[in-house]
Amino acid sequence: MGVRIERVGAGAALVLFSAALVACGASTNASHSTTTESPASSTTAAVASAPCDSSAIDAGVSKYTRYTSIDSYGCSGDFAYAFVTVPASTPSGGISETVLLMASQDSWQPVNRATYCANGSVPAAIYHSACETS
Repeated sequence: MGVRIERVGAGAALVLFSAALVACGASTNASHSTTTESPASSTTAAVASAPCDSSAIDAGVSKYTRYTSIDSYGCSGDFAYAFVTVPASTPSGGISETVLLMASQDSWQPVNRATYCANGSVPAAIYHSACETS
């Protein structure tokens, strides 16, 4: 019986390796994505070390702009977005704005939406909310 060796992608190699471990009686422990609920939205939780919670998002947004409220937010991978209301000098109240954040160690940093949305860095799970809103 000969051994057949083929070049496979990283995902297929992981599946084959995991199957081999299970066949040998070993257990596998793959990491899983979770879903985080924010005040008005839900997306995949951040894989980065920056937590996807209201206080972490608040800290990141406050580095970018003065705002009256965070209306909703979401995170995926190393990116997060927040829909914020910024003060306005009109009687109708504030103006809605979308802020894009990128994980930097254990915190969120505001980044340029035009740059990161255009270069494909923003994950598909949050792309519409982060890049196609005002």
